[in-house]
Amino acid sequence: MKTRRRLLIALGAGAIATPLASLAQQAGRVWRIGFLYTGSRQSALETGRYAAFLQGMRERGYTEGKNFALAAR
Repeated sequence: MKTRRRLLIALGAGAIATPLASLAQQAGRVWRIGFLYTGSRQSALETGRYAAFLQGMRERGYTEGKNFALAAR
């Protein structure tokens, strides 16, 4: 009789604890984006392409270092 009670209590506790674990916030994914340009890096900065790309990402709700990591090559 005691083992049956213990089994039922353990199953009940497990059923209650399972939904609580699923409510935990999932870690956000950080996307890795490559910014490829021809010529020198200085030319990409001077023409404003790099800044325009970052501005476009901000307008869409992405923040560098938080939502995506940028690899300029």
